[in-house]
Parts: sequence; C-alpha cells; structure tokens
Amino acid sequence: MVKQILVFILLIGFFVGCATVGRKIDFSKVDKIKIDKTTQREVLLYLGSPDTITRQKGQTIYMYQYVNVSSRPENFIPIIGSFVGGMDTQSQMVMITFNQDGIVKDVYSSMSSSDVDSGLNTGSKADLKEVEENKRPK
Repeated sequence: MVKQILVFILLIGFFVGCATVGRKIDFSKVDKIKIDKTTQREVLLYLGSPDTITRQKGQTIYMYQYVNVSSRPENFIPIIGSFVGGMDTQSQMVMITFNQDGIVKDVYSSMSSSDVDSGLNTGSKADLKEVEENKRPK
C-alpha cells in the first residue's frame, strides 16, 4: 500500500511539471501583416483563429496569446528541490486592430522569457555599480 501511494505521488509530480496556454505564435507570419493593407481574412489565413476577439468603437481587435511555464528538474529532488528549484516561463502576445472596413490599423507584439526562482535561490541584492551600468542584478 505504501509503495502504491509513493508511485502515485511521483506520477503526480511528474505530470504537474509544466503548463501551456494558447498556441505558439510564428512571428515570421506576423511580419507578413502590413498596416493599411492586410485584411482580416488574410490575418486569419496567416495566424488562424484568435484567442480573443474584441469589438470597440467600430474597431475589431484580434488577440493571440501563448504562455508556457515549466518547472525545473531540481524541483523534483526531495527536500533539496524546495530550496533550489524554480520555473522557466515564456510568453508571446500579438494584438491586431482593424478599422471599420476590416483592414489592419495597428499591430502590437511582445515576447518575454523569465526565470522564477524559489527557496534559497530567490532574491539577490543589486550592487549599486551594476545598477548604474544598467546591468540586471544576478
């Protein structure tokens, strides 16, 4: 019985290691979108259906989003994992606004990647010299 419970807990830990929302965005296709030229139909051909559609003041807004969070392998080391673990995150976002005629008015996009530390791995004090040199604290 104890062996079965241990296997169950290990399986849960294995499958909880990551989460993804949305579809990865191909920015080479985003680059094909031209302001004042590309139509809604062409955007749908390039990127597929949007995650969110908003209509406001005669404009239509398509929003595409992707977020991936992955636990680091260190998290799964008993006892030690809670002190040195963390997660890695990636996100992408594209927002496209269309005028009343269905032509692209604006395109906004962003990509980010970050490390989220936990336990003893978190927080470091910035060295004033590093801040002055516009360096990110380690």
